[in-house]
Amino acid sequence: MFDKRFAGIRILVLAGVLVGYFLLLQRPSGARDWGLAAVGLVVCLAAGRWVFGALLAQSVLLVAAHALGASTVAPLKVLAAVTLFELAVRQSGRRVAAGATALALAVAVNRFEDLPGEALPVLYKMGIVAGLPLLLGAYVRVTREAALHAREYAAQQEVRAQQQLLAARAAERTTIARELHDLVAHHVSSMVLRVGVARHVTAATGTSDPRITDVLVLQRFFR
Repeated sequence: MFDKRFAGIRILVLAGVLVGYFLLLQRPSGARDWGLAAVGLVVCLAAGRWVFGALLAQSVLLVAAHALGASTVAPLKVLAAVTLFELAVRQSGRRVAAGATALALAVAVNRFEDLPGEALPVLYKMGIVAGLPLLLGAYVRVTREAALHAREYAAQQEVRAQQQLLAARAAERTTIARELHDLVAHHVSSMVLRVGVARHVTAATGTSDPRITDVLVLQRFFR
């Protein structure tokens, strides 16, 4: 579900949810709000390819919408939080940290008039809007990478097991061939010894026993 191959599908689903929210739940009140909503939708679609740039644009758009008193601030804030989650799922390092910082600063700028008296509520809101998506996205990315490494390790173990099986079979064939060679060599040596004894007896006694003749015939056959 959170694989990079399906990033475009996730963005399209998010854009569909945004359109449904604007059409069915909270219609923008005027041309200005409709314009901000349209820009938010375009930036959302751009996040399918340029997620970091889309997050920065959404942070700026969030500040602009709040400054203009638009009614679309809440959905744009949710959209930016989801985009930060998408960035944390796909990437790690400085870009994720910069994106989270930009969104947190946008939240702080929108509540600047409440500072310093409402510092704790502002910090809490910054943590919810920017910190929570960051942690959830990082958790999904780490879990996905761990699963990928586990699959790669399992594949390596399978290849190693196949190689060990082939090596064991080759060693077994070598052992069998060596045993057959020793067995044949033993029988050949025995036959050669019998033939040598037969020739020696025949030469010493001058006899022509048919059994000795048969042994000599075997000697000529195996030469």
